[in-house]
Amino acid sequence: MKKHITSFYVETLILILVFVAVILTLTQVFGMAKKQSEEAKLLTSAVTLAQNAAEAFSAADSAESLFTLLDEGGNAALEGEIVTAAYGADGKPDPNGVLRVEIKRVSDSRWLAIGYIRVLRTDSGDEIYSLKMTAHFLEDFGK
Repeated sequence: MKKHITSFYVETLILILVFVAVILTLTQVFGMAKKQSEEAKLLTSAVTLAQNAAEAFSAADSAESLFTLLDEGGNAALEGEIVTAAYGADGKPDPNGVLRVEIKRVSDSRWLAIGYIRVLRTDSGDEIYSLKMTAHFLEDFGK
């Protein structure tokens, strides 16, 4: 009889250890899933901001006009040919936001402008997304 009770306790102890291992593994899996979900949200916001910046780049004929298009509540800055704008993780303009969009016009002619967009983390400066773009201007269209 004593042998059965001892084996019962040993089996119970092993079962508890297995449950603890499963719980710890699931906790790690859910923690990693949450982190990846937050990174995916940030990447989605970065791509959307880059697309919006590309549209503004196409509509602007100079860095000054691009600055004017992007500045909402003091979130944008102009340094030479580079326009920067800060946004929150939700993509809304925020001077103290976690995302920074940099737009640089590298080539500019009468009919074609080439530029680069980079979306960076404000705190670390790590690049989240980048985009090369061109804008074609049709002068005297329809005349």
